[in-house]
Amino acid sequence: MLPALVATFLGGGCASPGEPTPRRVIVPQAVQDLQARQQGDEVVLSFTLPGQSTRGEPLAAPPAIEIYRGDVAAGGQPVARISTRLVYTIPSEMADSYLSGGRMVYRDAISGSAAGVEQVYAVRTRAARNRASAESNRVAVRVHPAPAAVGNVGARVEGQSVLVVWPGEAGAAYRVYKAEVAPESAAAAAVDPARATVWRPLVQVAQLDASENGAGGASNVLQYQDEDVEFSHSYMYFVRRVARFDADTVESADSNAAVITVAVAAPPAAPDDVDVVIVPAGAESAYVTLSWAIAPAADVTGYAVYRSEQPGMQGARLNEQTVGSPTYRDDAVFPGRRYFYSVTAVDASGRESAPSEALEAQIPATQP
Repeated sequence: MLPALVATFLGGGCASPGEPTPRRVIVPQAVQDLQARQQGDEVVLSFTLPGQSTRGEPLAAPPAIEIYRGDVAAGGQPVARISTRLVYTIPSEMADSYLSGGRMVYRDAISGSAAGVEQVYAVRTRAARNRASAESNRVAVRVHPAPAAVGNVGARVEGQSVLVVWPGEAGAAYRVYKAEVAPESAAAAAVDPARATVWRPLVQVAQLDASENGAGGASNVLQYQDEDVEFSHSYMYFVRRVARFDADTVESADSNAAVITVAVAAPPAAPDDVDVVIVPAGAESAYVTLSWAIAPAADVTGYAVYRSEQPGMQGARLNEQTVGSPTYRDDAVFPGRRYFYSVTAVDASGRESAPSEALEAQIPATQP
């Protein structure tokens, strides 16, 4: 009887409340939005990193990422049946360094012998060493000889826009890309774009053909005017040449980075050499004429004249519309009154200078 009881006790031990339960292996959900395109001598892969397990549990940390690649032989098997091999692993702790605009971005270098070959890519992720996720969707990219990268891209502020310029070739097509970067990182980004602190990720803002932009010979200067900019903000621009191979489109590698800060433009300088002449009443009522030196700034489009009867105050503006020439006549003066005149310069953007030095004009009293 005793042996039977012992056997019964031992047989039920595995169900004891004190026994540890086996640890569940965390398996990330499969990547479902893998995309691939050729840029220069690289295939650029992008996808959203899963944040949950197959059971719907949030992952405690980014999973490791495995990149798989295979070649499609001419007239061979369908993409779904192509054999792939592991070509690169991104460790979990390095995942954040591959993020761009909320997506993982991995660049796979193309070997010189790969031109004309169709390559297949897939991705798996791994939260545990012994269990990977299911394979992602597969994407195929046919690799072509890359067009040459664009050089000497520059940018400058013109009014309230940025003008991007580069040397183009007649018949070639180009795409312009733009990112917004932190102003404090702009200087470093101009030397090394990887050092930019990106506020808004790189996006395509324009595509144009050299023939549409005035290129008439073998080469010409092309330009793109970006009016979607703000003062005190910094922007980074790249230009990529575009080559077409039947149904495929291939971009060159990035040009040099053209980084620029749209500084708040200073208003024009106050007019110099202001002179006031009083013309007493005679055959006609008294009046005052003002003259001043022409502003040296090319963007000054006119001038405004102010008059006050209190020293140290700018007073009211006399001319509703700016005057284009450096002279003004004030006929609305009264005998015995004292006036103080000043002049400002106004530029094409409507910015107004500080007032010039105020000059006094004492109108003579009417003679009896």
